[in-house]
Amino acid sequence: MRLPALVFAIASLFFGVILAWVIASKTITWLESAQIAELEQSMYAGGIDWIRFEADGFIVSISGKAPDKQQQERALQIASMIVGDSLINATTIAEPVVIAQEFTQPMVEIMRNGANISLIGRLPTGAGRAVLDAGIAALNGDITLVDISEPYTDALPDGWQSALGFGARILSQTDQAIVTVTPGQVVVQAVAGSANWQDGLQELLENMQPPDVVLHINIAAPRQVISPYRFAIDFADPSSAICAAQNEIEAQLILQHSKALTLPDFTCEIGIGAPSVDWGNVVTNSLETLVSLGAGSITIEDSDISILAAIGTDADEFALSVNALRASLPDVYSLSATIPEPPPSPEEMAAFIPIEFLAVLSAQGVVTLSGAVKDDLTSDVVVRYTESKFGYNLVEAEFTRRNDLPDGWQKRIFAVIESLSLLESGRVEMTPDSLEITGVASFEAPEQELSKLLKSALGNQLEYALTLGYEPRDEVSEGMLDPRICAARVTTILDDNQISFAPSSAIIEESSKPTIAAITAILTNCRDAEFEIGGHTDSQGREEMNLSLSQSRADAVLDSILAQNLLIGTVTAVGYGEAEPIADNNTEAGRAANRRIVIKLMRNTEHIPEEEASNEQN
Repeated sequence: MRLPALVFAIASLFFGVILAWVIASKTITWLESAQIAELEQSMYAGGIDWIRFEADGFIVSISGKAPDKQQQERALQIASMIVGDSLINATTIAEPVVIAQEFTQPMVEIMRNGANISLIGRLPTGAGRAVLDAGIAALNGDITLVDISEPYTDALPDGWQSALGFGARILSQTDQAIVTVTPGQVVVQAVAGSANWQDGLQELLENMQPPDVVLHINIAAPRQVISPYRFAIDFADPSSAICAAQNEIEAQLILQHSKALTLPDFTCEIGIGAPSVDWGNVVTNSLETLVSLGAGSITIEDSDISILAAIGTDADEFALSVNALRASLPDVYSLSATIPEPPPSPEEMAAFIPIEFLAVLSAQGVVTLSGAVKDDLTSDVVVRYTESKFGYNLVEAEFTRRNDLPDGWQKRIFAVIESLSLLESGRVEMTPDSLEITGVASFEAPEQELSKLLKSALGNQLEYALTLGYEPRDEVSEGMLDPRICAARVTTILDDNQISFAPSSAIIEESSKPTIAAITAILTNCRDAEFEIGGHTDSQGREEMNLSLSQSRADAVLDSILAQNLLIGTVTAVGYGEAEPIADNNTEAGRAANRRIVIKLMRNTEHIPEEEASNEQN
């Protein structure tokens, strides 16, 4: 093996060993802290304050000087229930127990920890303890009883049976308690399930108390286990901070430190589960870091600390604050810090949103438009054009304005709307590269008719897909076309060959006569429908003059159609002047597009919702 490969292999092995050692060390430290916290809570509930703990991996040593042998035995039993066989006892007794002492009265200390019950003291035999044995037997679940009491053989004093029976009943009211019974007196040290239950348990025991028994109660609510252990604060709203503390002293330390930093008041939840005894210092140091940044947020969840700075925070100052906090942290904690990138500008956001246009025609005749248009003018034009095809108050639109649209996008939108006008119901989706139309038509071979329209309007510049169904309408006369087909064909003719007039006049130029003849021939196939010839001008000149000119030109086209002496349906002429532009009047090309003749199908009220039709009739 070559020397570099050997060195790399040794280095990798060494690094792996170090990493495994660090992970194992942190895990064991956390387990030690959790185990000691549980032991402290249990001893606190049992009124034992002389004992000390030391954890080494999975081994826990207890030490301290017990006031007497009974206190020592009780501490050992509590610790054994939690630690099991991993317990090392190094406790001592303050004074030797005098074994030869004469006892003058019975006494029993009943300790319950869930399903485990221990009896310590001097207990009578037979009838003198029967009520206690019956009370333990009546408890729910599989009870494990450890009886290390000494027999009491003297006569039972007054008050013993009443006190013992009361003590036995207390065991059924709480899962964790130490009940000490002497003649005529019961002392209860218990752990309630919650602060609310603490008050309720005391009231319950007082109600159960026999009149000839003195009751002393010391009920503590256990400190809750908080998981995950969290502290979180956002400089934008510091009063909504989430805070956990190991005890009241630590909570006051955090809150006073926060107040000194001029942060608003918040509350801390008391409970066990902190990753280390240094939790309070970690929180206060984090608060100082947040204030030094002036903005942002800090979240501590168990041993993981995350700092999120405000957008635009100076990177060098941020690094100094973060490094100062990192240096103060105990080994068990890890720290990550981030300055977020600024949000993208509207233009950048638009680049991520695909360009599309969507038009939907419901079976009730309502059209919904959405998608990209160039500007507000285009938006207004598209809505008016759609209303001319489907009727006013039947068009709903919500557009996004974009300046990165492909060439001819507006013309494509008009083709989309024209295609939709041929259908009974349908949906059109258009992107820069594709066009998809689905729906139902009331005439045969709808794909063929729509293909003609799209090819005329778009040529070969856009791929399209048609998925259309056919449902005939009963009202179409035999031999006649669906009026919408007539309207679409007329529109196609006018798109290719707009009717021209002599400048500033209503005289139709000779070159447009074939266009009028072709339109008249189509109208003969739709004699049951009503059409409108609309005249439109650009914005040059006075508005009144333009309105008059547009009416004259519409009338001229109508006269030319009627002069063909062919049988057609109802056709009217209306001048709109400059009111409905479809292009920008500030350019020559836009003004030329606005000078136009439009022939549209006048839709009846069959597509108008019943409520609207009723209002119009009124």
